Amino acid sequence: MLPTIREFSQRYELSLRTVSQELGKLVDEGALRTMPRVGMFVASPVETSGDVYMVVGPSPTGPYPAPYVDRIRQGFEERVAALGGVSLTMPIDAALEHRRAGELPKLAGVLDASYSPEAQREWGRSGTVPRVRFAPSMTAKELRAKGSVDTIYFDDAGGGRQATQHLIRHGHERVAFLGLHGPGRPGELYVWSQSREEGWRATMAASGLDSDGLAFLPAAEPATYGDEVAVATRAARTLVAQSQATAVVAANDRAVLGLLAALRRGKVDPKRWPAIVGFDDLPEVQSYVLTSVRLPWEELGAQAAELLWRRKTGRLTGRAQGYQVPMKLIPRMSSRKDWSASRAARASLNL
Repeated sequence: MLPTIREFSQRYELSLRTVSQELGKLVDEGALRTMPRVGMFVASPVETSGDVYMVVGPSPTGPYPAPYVDRIRQGFEERVAALGGVSLTMPIDAALEHRRAGELPKLAGVLDASYSPEAQREWGRSGTVPRVRFAPSMTAKELRAKGSVDTIYFDDAGGGRQATQHLIRHGHERVAFLGLHGPGRPGELYVWSQSREEGWRATMAASGLDSDGLAFLPAAEPATYGDEVAVATRAARTLVAQSQATAVVAANDRAVLGLLAALRRGKVDPKRWPAIVGFDDLPEVQSYVLTSVRLPWEELGAQAAELLWRRKTGRLTGRAQGYQVPMKLIPRMSSRKDWSASRAARASLNL
């Protein structure tokens, strides 16, 4: 039996709320169990069940690379191991072929991370095996249409809000947005870019700042992943020429690369370069000491494994649900209004 929450609070000089929250997490993970009106106890160690949980990834021959799948797999496998199970990862083509041939082991759950805009095949239902689907975004209407499939995705609008709030806190009032989605309704591949714009626009409005004329979008969306930098560069030329923005929220770090290219081609004095927040935290943009919103892919994989386990063990029942994974802002000095004019900025840019 564990000490009481109050005893923990006094012993470690923590608030009652903090102790309660942390112990609650351990209960959710199965490390502790509670007995009403008696107390909290250390749970029995997780026995290795041998239950197999599978990650289905995109086809390796598709035109869009999916390096994030390996990071999803790492988080998924760690959580499955903690729950006493074992993991299996396959691309969608191989997984469907092995299922058709009856060569897969009995599965306790499947994370379908095979999404790609050109996908011709998907895992689909497999008897009563629980399934969680990864998607770039999901509306309540779309979730209902998917029937009994839980869906996990990033909070892109929340990421746009975090990025914009960070820049506003640093005193920026003219904060532009550089997107990769086209005008009007975006294609399936770039719906996340539109969601990040929505987060930017809502935050500007909530802060009493005018966003009119500060959203810069390409005339047409990139045809492939490899076209993103060139498409962003063209949209960024207009931003550089017209906006007089002191800060920019870019849809992702490849859009950041396009913005940096436009600034250089426009021969903009580096002392006047805007503060920039991007997404993904790619190494290619870090010469600018870029503030970034990271996508915690490992956390998404771990959360998906937890959902499958909860469905498998009956801890989670009922209709399908959508789960948003929050992004993480990594602030850096380049968000400050005077950064571009500093000696440190010129040194970081090798100027």
